Amino acid sequence: MPIGLKTLDSAFDRAGTASTREDWFFRLASICAFVVVAIFLFQEVVLRVAPSPSTTDEWLATPLSAIERVRMALMFSLFFFSLTTYAGVAFRLGDAAARLGLVFATIACVIELAYRAVEMRAVPAWAEAYRQAQDPALRDILRARVDAFQDVTASLYGVIRGAAFCTNLSFAAALRKSEGLARGIQLLFLVNAVRLSINYVKPLAPGLEPILDWMFILILAPLYACLGVWLWRSKDKA
Repeated sequence: MPIGLKTLDSAFDRAGTASTREDWFFRLASICAFVVVAIFLFQEVVLRVAPSPSTTDEWLATPLSAIERVRMALMFSLFFFSLTTYAGVAFRLGDAAARLGLVFATIACVIELAYRAVEMRAVPAWAEAYRQAQDPALRDILRARVDAFQDVTASLYGVIRGAAFCTNLSFAAALRKSEGLARGIQLLFLVNAVRLSINYVKPLAPGLEPILDWMFILILAPLYACLGVWLWRSKDKA
């Protein structure tokens, strides 16, 4: 009997340790969700005060401001925080749809990280070298690099939006039987999927661009805030 009790106690101890580790991971994912909200809000303020370069001429005109460099660094780190949040959601839900959502989220975030790394490090260096160069041939080469970056980025965003669209639909499907806050999160995932799909018709209706810019913050900030609250709660309360 003592041996049996010891074995039973050990099983409970292992279960408690595993539960504690899960709680810590979900709390970490929750904190990452709130950090994403803060970065989104900071980005919106900076873009209103000092818009980031969007064309080759803007990149080559003047060096980046200090606040723009901070914004770029935060946007780079944002995708680590975002992916950790999605990992928390996938492990919390634990079904096939949630795992598929994490796969698509990983694809989108990895591409974003690669693009942001080039934007943050390489492009400013090319632009500065262009401004300092005296040789016209070298200036043409450096300008062509920035032009190529703009073209590649536009192409990559088609993949990123597609992967993000599938991410949102997958997590919405995983939350199909949810209630309370989780049901609200499901609706926000669906609304965000609609927002992403509208981007594909934007070339046919340029007037949609300012609307989509505002929809970005009005949907994603509440979505990540709700995810943060939901992940912080225990499984029973969630």
